[in-house]
Amino acid sequence: MLYKISEMIKKIKSGINPKRSKYPYICCPGSYGPALDFVENFLCYCHTAEEEKLFLNYVIELIGRDIETSVETLHVYKPEHEACCMDKPFPIYCADKPYVSISLVNKENKITIELEKNIVITEPWDLYLRLLRNLKNIKENKFQYDRDNHDVVYYPYMNICRVESGNHSISCGKHFKNGTVEACVYDTETAFKYIDTDGKNWIFHKGYMQPQEVVDFRYALLFQIAKLLYNSEKENSTKES
Repeated sequence: MLYKISEMIKKIKSGINPKRSKYPYICCPGSYGPALDFVENFLCYCHTAEEEKLFLNYVIELIGRDIETSVETLHVYKPEHEACCMDKPFPIYCADKPYVSISLVNKENKITIELEKNIVITEPWDLYLRLLRNLKNIKENKFQYDRDNHDVVYYPYMNICRVESGNHSISCGKHFKNGTVEACVYDTETAFKYIDTDGKNWIFHKGYMQPQEVVDFRYALLFQIAKLLYNSEKENSTKES
């Protein structure tokens, strides 16, 4: 298993095309490759499938928490920065044959997310009006999920949620550590099957779709490490059966 993971990482690294993050204060050209080197080197110390799983989940959480914190503080450090909250962290369509797209977000498939426990990436961009109003309101009345305003997507294996609407109120709910939201579930397994990345672009199966730019290299890194975990668990499950 370790040999196969090492080979998968070498294949990933062979197509690396580093880019700077869209978030301006994150100066990280070339960080994608060194991060994969770290994962590969650390896996050499893992002697069992359980150790691999422990380590990969650890790194996945580190990267997820890093994105969560840095995106949320972006407008504190760079108040003039244009909001990126509408950028999709991962492709929402892929294809398994020419001219036939597969939607990766099912609006009907939802799970409950606890704001206190889960990694929920928000980008509150109006710090002076909306954020203050929500801070005061949620402190007094607690967080309430609003199905008409709150739009959240959960990405299995990456173990992150991205808020697409309701950034200010959900950010405040996280701050006060209370409340839940309903999140659509991303079809990560299908994405793993038909999408790859070089750190700069999302690359689609057999070129059935045009490459799409990666918003932040950390999402690409998270995707690749989560794919390693998925493939490892899938192989071990096959062995056990």
